[in-house]
Amino acid sequence: MIKEQNINGSNFDFLRIVFALFVIISHSYPISGIPEKEEWLLKITNNEISFSYLGVAGFFAISGYLVIQSLLRSKNLINYFMKRVLRIYPALLCVLTVTILLGVFVYHGSAKDYVENASVWTYVPYNLSLFKLQYSISGIFADNPFKNSINGSLCTLPYEIILYFLLSFLFLIKSNKHKILVLATAFCFVIFYILFLRPYLLIHLYPYPIRRGIDYSGGFIAGSLLAFLDIKKIKYKKFIVLLMIVLWVVSLKYNFYGLVQYLVLPVTVIIIGTSSFPVINNLKQSIGDLSYGIYIYAFPIQQTLEHFFRFGTFPLMLWSAFITIPFAWMSWHFIEKKALALKYRLNS
Repeated sequence: MIKEQNINGSNFDFLRIVFALFVIISHSYPISGIPEKEEWLLKITNNEISFSYLGVAGFFAISGYLVIQSLLRSKNLINYFMKRVLRIYPALLCVLTVTILLGVFVYHGSAKDYVENASVWTYVPYNLSLFKLQYSISGIFADNPFKNSINGSLCTLPYEIILYFLLSFLFLIKSNKHKILVLATAFCFVIFYILFLRPYLLIHLYPYPIRRGIDYSGGFIAGSLLAFLDIKKIKYKKFIVLLMIVLWVVSLKYNFYGLVQYLVLPVTVIIIGTSSFPVINNLKQSIGDLSYGIYIYAFPIQQTLEHFFRFGTFPLMLWSAFITIPFAWMSWHFIEKKALALKYRLNS
C-alpha cells in the first residue's frame, strides 16, 4: 500500500498557489490584447514553456500524486468519487453563480434583456456538466481584446475529471505491482505519442482537445507513479532536483524538452512538494488553500478589470492578483473548507 503523505507538513499548498498565480501572469497577455508569444518566459525558452504551462502542468503532477493516494484510502468507488465531487463542484458552483449575478454589471443591455437572454440560463448547467463548457454569454465582454470568453480557466477541469475516472479503474486491481504496471504502460503510451503520433496528427489537423488531454495526462500519470515511492526517504534529493534543473536547461537549449518534460517537471515538483520548509509548510493553517479559488476566479476578474479600465499587461497582473486573492480566501473558508470537512469524514 502507498504510504500516505501528510500534506500539512509539505510544500504542496504553497506550490499550488504559485502555480495559480503563474496562470494569472500568462492570461494577462491575451486579456490585455498582447499576443501570448510576447510572454517573456516563452521567449527565453524557445517557445517551449509559458507561465500557464508551468502552472497547469504543475497542478496536474500534484493532482496525480495526491489523488491516487485518495483512491487507495477510499473504501469503495462511490467513496472515491464523492471526495472528488466535494473537491471540485461546491467552489465551481459558487463561482458560476457569482459570475451570473455580477454579469449584469458588464452586460451590453438592460437588466431585463439580461434576464431574458437564454445564454444566461444555460451558463451554469452547461459548465457544471464539465463536458459541454459554455465560455460566453452573448453581450458580455464582446468589446474586450480577448472577446466574449468569461472564464477560460475552466477548460482544464474536464481533463481533470476524465483522469479521475480513468484512475478509478486501478481500484479494481488489488496488487500494487499491477497498478504500477498499468500506470507505466500508460506513461509509455504518452511518450510513444510524443515521439511518433503527435507529429503525424498535427499534420492532419486532429482535434486540439485530444492533444491537450494527452499532454495533461503525462504529468498526472508521472505524479501517480511517484506516489508509489517513499519520496521522503530518498537520499540526495537536492542533487536530484539540481540534476532535473540542469536537464531542463539543456533540453531547452537543444530543443528536446518535449521528450523529457514528464520527467523533469513532475520529479522536481513532487520532491519540492514533499519537502518541509517551516516558513511555508503551514500555509493552509495560516491563510488556507487558496489555489483552486485563485484559479477559477482570476479569469472573470481579469476580464472585468479589462472591461472597465483597459489596463496594460503588467498592471492587469498586479490588480487581478490583488483582487482575486480575497475571493479565493472567501471561497476556501466559506465553501471549500466546509465541503472538505465532509470529504475527510468519508475517509474515517
